[in-house]
Amino acid sequence: MNIKEIIIFFLVFFSVYFFGNLYIYKRSVLALALEGRYLNYYRVLFLFILLSYPVAKIGTSFFGNFFLSKQLNIIGSVFMGVMLYSLLTIFFVDILRAANHFVHFFPDIITKNKILAGRITFCTVFFIIFCTTAYGLFNAKHLRVIEQEIFFDKLKAEHSGFTIVQISDIHLGDIINEKFLSKVVEKVNSLEPDLIAITGDLIDDGATDLNKLNPLANLKSKFGTFFVSGNHDHFIRIRPDTTENKSPITSDSANSDTTRQRGFSNSPLGMKLEELQVKILHSQYVMIDSAFTLFGIENSWGRRGSGRAIKPVSELIEGYNKESPLIMLKHVPNGLEYIAGAGVDLLLAGHTHHGQMFPLNFITDEVYEVSHGHGKYENLQIYVNCGTGFWGPPIKVGVPAEITKIILKNK
Repeated sequence: MNIKEIIIFFLVFFSVYFFGNLYIYKRSVLALALEGRYLNYYRVLFLFILLSYPVAKIGTSFFGNFFLSKQLNIIGSVFMGVMLYSLLTIFFVDILRAANHFVHFFPDIITKNKILAGRITFCTVFFIIFCTTAYGLFNAKHLRVIEQEIFFDKLKAEHSGFTIVQISDIHLGDIINEKFLSKVVEKVNSLEPDLIAITGDLIDDGATDLNKLNPLANLKSKFGTFFVSGNHDHFIRIRPDTTENKSPITSDSANSDTTRQRGFSNSPLGMKLEELQVKILHSQYVMIDSAFTLFGIENSWGRRGSGRAIKPVSELIEGYNKESPLIMLKHVPNGLEYIAGAGVDLLLAGHTHHGQMFPLNFITDEVYEVSHGHGKYENLQIYVNCGTGFWGPPIKVGVPAEITKIILKNK
């Protein structure tokens, strides 16, 4: 994002956040019929919870982790999920109230004793939101393996059955910790992959302790772990490149933009990944066991305001072996017309989280050609991981905490 896009995003986000919570506050006070000191207690509690998330995020952005920043982040993040389902449930109740104004279907106990009815409604709404949130909290930490077979004409018979395990959008930070990442590594290793692909957003923000990534050193596969960056991975400032370091990938078939590659590799996150033997695949391709070509680009590719030279995919992959499948790693599943036009056979991506919480998946379905799972765009096959971790609320409703086992098959 450029500065203008960032400003617009935060203006929209905080407008929705504060006006949405104002609506929740007004309706809950009305339902509970609070007054006097009880109203003041409720105001203080609501304001504390309301400000927890912005105070934690803005504070860590400027000052790093501070006293109670982790606790405030957890409280505020959970409340963001509660806010969504509070708005949906209260809005539904208000629709019923409006409909009853014209067609009187509420029983007398509701219409004649409004204080009692309001408190019963509040308790009912609270119970629904509590159950939904509790399920979402459990579901977000319950790892699920999704298997997907991908068929290629160009894959040789002896390579049929090659497995790629994909993880994406872990968002390591205050809420998703080293313990969760260790569980992910253990689950990935149990699948005995031939290759591991990480399609971005390993960290949550610039305040993330990169030592929490150490469990990645325990990842095991025949041909290694490959990484492409996501938008959150760029929140840590990249140091200017003043050296002539060589690309971390050595292959006779490799083709790279060294400046772009070393720019990210010289960032704190890039250097940490290289220390953990995770190969950064930016503007590069490498032949894997003569089976297929693996190609990756970083998140800033093709973005306005990035200050980087933009090259078409067809130019970045020039010289690859066209007799075998070309598999591409990219964080965001967009730009499909350019990717398909360059002859890519399979795109592995993440980013969308498939909305993370129902019914937000309807929005991501409209925004992206493929919001989750397996799909096609012309001759390009696409697989979008729903997110191994989560962003914001530690809640996933209707969406798995996904580890994808992709099995390549010969037609």
